[in-house]
Amino acid sequence: MKYQFTRKSSNAKTGPIPTTMTERDTCPFRLNGCYAENFPLSLHWNKVSDTGVSSQDLADKLAELPMGQLWRHNVAGDLPTLNGTIDTLEMMPILRAVKNRQLKTILYTHHAFTRNNVARLQIMREHGVNVNASCESIEQANHALDNGINSVMVTPIGSPRREKIGSTTLVACPAQYRDNVTCASCGLCAHDRVASRVVVTFEAHGARKGATMRAIS
Repeated sequence: MKYQFTRKSSNAKTGPIPTTMTERDTCPFRLNGCYAENFPLSLHWNKVSDTGVSSQDLADKLAELPMGQLWRHNVAGDLPTLNGTIDTLEMMPILRAVKNRQLKTILYTHHAFTRNNVARLQIMREHGVNVNASCESIEQANHALDNGINSVMVTPIGSPRREKIGSTTLVACPAQYRDNVTCASCGLCAHDRVASRVVVTFEAHGARKGATMRAIS
């Protein structure tokens, strides 16, 4: 598996934090509405399999970051899998580096929320990586939280910025309605939100938002 590492991103959405990409084949949405298929991000994503580094090489780069650094893993791509199950063995050098440096990780996954994958996500949480399970409904989001996993959810355009449904609070990503907010200045998605039962929501956006909404409906 190959990864691309950027020490200081120039992406206006993430802000100037370290970011990575993982090979295209890891993304289950790559042919059905994935935002990373949009130009020009797709051009960089296409090169990862040829020019990227190994998980150990990426871990070595992470080990050089300041203690507690916020970073965004997988601006394109998803977690590596073996037969549909998240491959924590492949991820282990990265997880060790994150734990040793107490890095704050922003990371999402669209992989199926199977029992095996829940177990792998819990292992990652034990290493300080609060993976956000990308959910299609409040029921799925609650299921993730009930299993000790952060959750995020795509919502229709015009949805409320904050809404409470039962014991769960939906909070819209602040960067969607405030121009001065980036991942670097917010960091909400890196926080452990299981106990507070806070689900971060994102309105469908980008050139492929129609395909994305069809995929989650």
